[in-house]
Amino acid sequence: GRICFAAHFLMAKAAPKTRPTPSFELVQEGNTDADRHWTIKRLPSELSFDEGFFLSVRAIQTLVSKNQRVIVVGIAGPSGAGKTSLALRISEVLRGTTILSMDNYLDSTRKVINDNFDDSRLFDFELLVKNVTDLKSGKSADTPLYDFRRSGRYAY
Repeated sequence: GRICFAAHFLMAKAAPKTRPTPSFELVQEGNTDADRHWTIKRLPSELSFDEGFFLSVRAIQTLVSKNQRVIVVGIAGPSGAGKTSLALRISEVLRGTTILSMDNYLDSTRKVINDNFDDSRLFDFELLVKNVTDLKSGKSADTPLYDFRRSGRYAY
């Protein structure tokens, strides 16, 4: 019995320390009253999915309460990193959210080099910027839909 007790005790003593709760920092930007708005400093890159989710939701809710304009949130990461999953989960909590997936902005007329679908030259940034600008100004936007099986856009 002593060995089990000692092993249990040692394991408890060696338990890892808890990580500090992640937080975000608000920053006011803009030079004129008309242009002044709040943003969030870049969030730490080493967060678990749940930490990133909860911190993102809190940060977006704070921005919505402080700004009188459309909030644009960018989620970055390589293919398969969970960007779409995170965006979908955030949109379940924050109703009225529009998700623009970068996958839909792939331009099938551009050649993939070395099977690198993360190559920024493959994306139609001109259309993405137009869509974001339209949405920010309250207009509707014809956003593309990309089908990987067909290797191209099939609708707007």
